[in-house]
Parts: sequence; structure tokens; C-alpha cells
Amino acid sequence: MAGPEPFDDWIDTLEQRLLGGMLSDAMAVLHSFAAAGREGEVLTPLLVSTIQRLELRWRENQIGTGDVTLAFATARHLIDLWQGARQRPEAPSRSLPSTPRILVGVAPGDSHTFGAQILSDDLRLRHWQVDLRLDVPGPDLVAAVAAQRYGAVFLSVGHDAALAGAGDLIADLRASSLNGSIYVLVGGSGLAEPLAQYHFLGADLIAGTAAEGAEFVASRLAEGPPYKRN
Repeated sequence: MAGPEPFDDWIDTLEQRLLGGMLSDAMAVLHSFAAAGREGEVLTPLLVSTIQRLELRWRENQIGTGDVTLAFATARHLIDLWQGARQRPEAPSRSLPSTPRILVGVAPGDSHTFGAQILSDDLRLRHWQVDLRLDVPGPDLVAAVAAQRYGAVFLSVGHDAALAGAGDLIADLRASSLNGSIYVLVGGSGLAEPLAQYHFLGADLIAGTAAEGAEFVASRLAEGPPYKRN
């Protein structure tokens, strides 16, 4: 009798369905995975791992922007359908009113939005409430954190020119936030190694990938209120 299918094979299968825009086939993969006794791992880690694989392959130019855009659009629809079909009143998630929301935006002047969308999907899969703001000027981001208690803000950077004024924006976000301990993260394909060179921005984390940013936010906010800065 054959043993259970290796986890990497599930990722490979789901990845191909997403790249082909095959929503119904991708849903069938999730159902098969759940039927194999891994129900609790459908969204995390199966979909998270697949999203991370797609992001890595895109960053390494193994797949084109058109293909990966289709894959993520399909994944977003798949997430909504899967979560909607399985929501139960007796099984609350972390997305409760008392849970700080996460604001994901793009650095002002930057038209590169794909990294922000990747991070937003990853965080949603981890059951966080996420507000995605694309093509929004800096003052609007500041106004958003002044009106809503966010636990963290993530700024995606697609090119170096978008870093102009980013340090001032981060300072303004902190000063205007209803949450005195808000985390501010910066990441994106526009950043170059070593990432430590961007410490002058004053961010809590310079993330190399969307997955790294998601892990940081999840680990800091999952256990309760963020730390208090001195």
C-alpha cells in the first residue's frame, strides 16, 4: 500500500493548477489534501508554502509576471471560496474586533504593487485582518493609521527611487498611529543586499521576502499587544 503523498508533491500540484488559472482543479487539490487527513494544514502551510514557492520562482525569473499574476489572482479567489465554505461560528479565528489590523501599502511614488499583494495574501491565510492600499499617497497612509488602530504597517518598495522620503513617512506613521507600539516594516524587490544598509529608515524590519515580513508580523502580534518602545 502506497504511503501518503510527500508534502512537496502537494505543493507542486497546487502550484501548477494556480499557474494555469485552473480554479476548480486547484479546489480539488485542497479537497484531496483535506481528505488525506491534513484538513488543518490546507491554508497553512499548504497554500502559504505554495505562495512562497511562487514568489521565489518569480523573484528568480523562473516564471513571468503574467503567469504569476494569474496564479495569485486564482489563489486569492481560491482562499475566499475555501474560507467561506468552512466558516463556523464555534471556531473563531484571530480576526476578532480586538485583534489589531495590518495595513499593507506601497511606498508613495512606487507603482510596483505585486509584492504588497503577495504579503496581503500570506497574512490573510494566517487569519489576520488586512487592509491593502495600492497607489495611495503618503498622507493618506498617515491618515489611515490615525483613524484605525493598526498593529503593523508594511510598505512595499519596487525600486530605489521610492525610498525617497520613506524615513520621514515611517516617522509620521508612528507619530500619527493610534497604537503607540505599531510595527513598521519595509520590503520588496527594489531593495538590494545587504538589507542592513536601510537601517536609516527606522523600520522595525527590512524584509527580504513577503514570507519573512509575514512571519515577523505573525510572531509579534499573535501573542498579544506589541512591545512598548522606550
